[in-house]
Amino acid sequence: MTIKNLPADYLLAAQQGDIDKVKTCLALGVDINTCDRQGKTAITLASLYQQYACVQALIDAGADINKQDHTCLNPFLISCLNDDLTLLRIILPAKPDLNCVTRFGGVGLTPACEKGHLSIVKELLA
Repeated sequence: MTIKNLPADYLLAAQQGDIDKVKTCLALGVDINTCDRQGKTAITLASLYQQYACVQALIDAGADINKQDHTCLNPFLISCLNDDLTLLRIILPAKPDLNCVTRFGGVGLTPACEKGHLSIVKELLA
């Protein structure tokens, strides 16, 4: 790890679920909400790659769970779009913005309904 490559190393570590490396990068001063060229943060990458322990560690460290990438994805919307109930149950206690919209203008419940993700719909309506 070099200082110059620290942000890239941090994002890759989150994507791979390497919590120790994520924590090291944060301790060395990486902005917890730094983004890649598509606007994806570490918590978004960890969410996309189902690195649940890393998602929780980033929430605990204060990552912005509502920050959306250039295509409007964030951890909450990823859980709704991908029928990922485990991710949703990790995200909900952190109180995400349930009214953030997808790039098509719907909230998380919209694609979950459209795609027939009943477990997600039930969890959101409970």
